[in-house]
Amino acid sequence: LEDHSVKEPIVIQCVAGEGELIIKYAKESNTIKLLPGTFVTVEGNVMHDVIGKPSVSILLIRFLSNKENKK
Repeated sequence: LEDHSVKEPIVIQCVAGEGELIIKYAKESNTIKLLPGTFVTVEGNVMHDVIGKPSVSILLIRFLSNKENKK
């Protein structure tokens, strides 16, 4: 994936493989190693990127607002 953000908070769970989650705050970035069983929460509107090393499978959970959920 390339750098992106979403409006709502998310949870990323690594289910297989290995990779990195890069979270970017203004001028800083944090890298979190993704291994099976890793759970990471990311607040809404935070730039992030997922990189497979060499490949990673993730489960993404989005927390939609009631308004968005009714669409």
